[in-house]
Amino acid sequence: MVTAIVTTDPVFGPWNIPSRGQNMIMNFYAQSKGIPVDTIIPEPLFSKSLTTTRWVKKNKGLDRVLLCSIHQLTVEVTEELIRDLSDVEVHFCLEDLSGKGGQFLEGVFSELKAFQETGVIPYESLESYQELRSLLDEDGGSRSAGAGKPDGVEEL
Repeated sequence: MVTAIVTTDPVFGPWNIPSRGQNMIMNFYAQSKGIPVDTIIPEPLFSKSLTTTRWVKKNKGLDRVLLCSIHQLTVEVTEELIRDLSDVEVHFCLEDLSGKGGQFLEGVFSELKAFQETGVIPYESLESYQELRSLLDEDGGSRSAGAGKPDGVEEL
């Protein structure tokens, strides 16, 4: 089984992680899960569709991909991307999320979209966890974590 670590731009979603940091996070994840890493694929700057990763899969073979976060993907779901990676086991290290198949990837894109549509919690004026909980309760829980994984997202 061929496994690749994929590094992207340092700024993605709420994160700013340079390539060396991405490598460190993904190597630690791989080691803790017992996943042997065969190669590292550096995606070009401003690449949002994993073009290089898809090329490597097509031309060299690729069975498993590790990414730091789901935020390294773009929200524009492309059927081409889902088709190209549908038979690849994909791991998102910071979210501790992994799976395989088109339904899994569609679920990941759905979760990514939900993250991007969620506003930032104005926590600067809060002085306690109770105030934060009250703020989340007033919001109807739409910002609170723990709502579970979206449809199609399951752990391996």
